[in-house]
Amino acid sequence: MADLKRPISLKEFADNMPPGILHDPSVGRYVFGSRVEDTLPYLVEPGADAAVRPEEVLKIPVTQLASVFTFDLSKEEHLKKYQTLVNATACGWHKTVFVERHWDDKTKSMHVYIEVLNRYRVIKPQSEYDSIYEMMKTNTKPRPIM
Repeated sequence: MADLKRPISLKEFADNMPPGILHDPSVGRYVFGSRVEDTLPYLVEPGADAAVRPEEVLKIPVTQLASVFTFDLSKEEHLKKYQTLVNATACGWHKTVFVERHWDDKTKSMHVYIEVLNRYRVIKPQSEYDSIYEMMKTNTKPRPIM
């Protein structure tokens, strides 16, 4: 089951982030897991390790941010951003809430209005004491997300 087929590779997706995603080191960095339980990306806050126990993944709450986009698919830049957003939806990171499409007879292309939820889990920094206590309690170390 570890060899699940994904619509696009995670590296390709990470190199081509969807519109609306901020690259801000003060907020954290996005990490994409390759394990079966890593169904959403993680936002690793500054000072946190990009590691989590597989059994703990489902206990980390899912953060959802709503975004709204309008695309004119006759424009190359809009088309690429729209395709990236569709890939994000296919990978399960985004969830489509509403889509409306209109055909433009003048440009012979589609205009798309789309509302999506950006979904991810947040890994917060943990004190060294809490980290050691968790290891003693569960007798396992968190596995790095790869």
